[in-house]
Amino acid sequence: MHFTICTALGSVLTKGHSMPFAESDGVQLYYETSGDPANPTLVLISGGGAQMLSWDDRLVAMLVAEGLRVVRFDNRDTGLSQRFGGEDDVDGGYELLDLASDVLRILDDLGVESAHVAGHSMAG
Repeated sequence: MHFTICTALGSVLTKGHSMPFAESDGVQLYYETSGDPANPTLVLISGGGAQMLSWDDRLVAMLVAEGLRVVRFDNRDTGLSQRFGGEDDVDGGYELLDLASDVLRILDDLGVESAHVAGHSMAG
């Protein structure tokens, strides 16, 4: 499938990607998959406050070329994922364990039972 993604940087045409939302327990997370679903899955997690776009498309393409299915997503309060808390709520009203559970929400949405995980900054 082909999708047009509108970002703060402009419109980007992305080929071979799927970009749905995982929704459960009142949480909506935007994610993207690249590669063959039959291949081993690698989840790329961005650090706190960083969007999935912090994982460069060229890196994703190299990982897919090496036989991986790559999943990257916008953390809570970033990108196209759901916003939490109010103006005076510094931490969004959630904990690190909630962020870890978000990865499981996405894997459940994809029907993936196990995956490799890589992160940078706070997600590393």
